[in-house]
Amino acid sequence: MTTRVSSIPKELLQLCIKEYTETSISIPQLAKKIGVSYRNLKYYLKVNGFQIEKRGNGHAGLLRSTETKTNISKSKLGKPNFLKRGKKYTIDQRLNIIKSMHNYSIDLSEFSEDINKFKLIKEFAYRHLVDKSETAVLRFIRRFYYDDGFSRIYENWKANGFEKLFKPSIDHVVPISRGGQSTIENFQVLTWFENRVKNNMTDEEWNHFKKVTNTSSDLFMR
Repeated sequence: MTTRVSSIPKELLQLCIKEYTETSISIPQLAKKIGVSYRNLKYYLKVNGFQIEKRGNGHAGLLRSTETKTNISKSKLGKPNFLKRGKKYTIDQRLNIIKSMHNYSIDLSEFSEDINKFKLIKEFAYRHLVDKSETAVLRFIRRFYYDDGFSRIYENWKANGFEKLFKPSIDHVVPISRGGQSTIENFQVLTWFENRVKNNMTDEEWNHFKKVTNTSSDLFMR
């Protein structure tokens, strides 16, 4: 196989890496900015061990570290998005937009106290439920929106700067690989970290394992 040699000077490549990892600029934008070949820049990064991912508008770029992603998330908190253009939309208007998008027939004002919590649980519902009918989705949302365990993990996640390890995560009490179903009766909330550590254990097996091995963590919040 023929090995291609990068035509980009080493010093310039180092500047590219620094700017890319410290800003939100994409590889194509960066290549254009400094006047180098996008293909050469991407190739150099790959052969030098940088993991490539799609991000932003779909162009490939360097995989951001957890710290970088957390800092970006923090910087975006409170900023406008497609459901909140500054003061353009009130909370009730945002809920009505969601209602219209999904053709919900009921009033969503009961979730106005914490719309971001509502949106997170709604995303979980569409990700995990097999039955995505309005009745099933809203039953799922109400199940966790008013659940003390979910609220405790959700508030702790916010208090820890939205760090991924603390994020609420929907777990199957009995894993699908062990015969469990994606139904509301088989769902519970754990932190993202505990969900990954539990892996394919049943809830009974996981609780027994923690007890006999004296395994504990501040991230085990159930």
